[in-house]
Amino acid sequence: MSQPRRGQSITPVILPGFDDGKYEKAKRLLIKALEQADLPTEAIEDVVLRKAPFWTGSQHPRLYHRPDYLRGFSQWHVHLRFKEEIPGPLASVQAATGGLGLFVSETQAR
Repeated sequence: MSQPRRGQSITPVILPGFDDGKYEKAKRLLIKALEQADLPTEAIEDVVLRKAPFWTGSQHPRLYHRPDYLRGFSQWHVHLRFKEEIPGPLASVQAATGGLGLFVSETQAR
């Protein structure tokens, strides 16, 4: 069975900074977040960010509770496409984010 090349967030990803309402800045912050999570950013072919969820059952980022220390940071739903298949689960969740930034493969989300 082949591994997925696409993943999407179930819960919004908290970016390490504020994007000033600029999509390109948000994408740069996402790359920084992925690097901080030790994900292979050179393996990413395409990134799509949006406020509307990709996964049925998810909600707009503003509807998720965030601890006070995360309220100044931007948050987006994310869809990633990798250049090649990648093994294993994909997650950028850290305990400090309270479950935000959880990814699944596109095949799991169907």
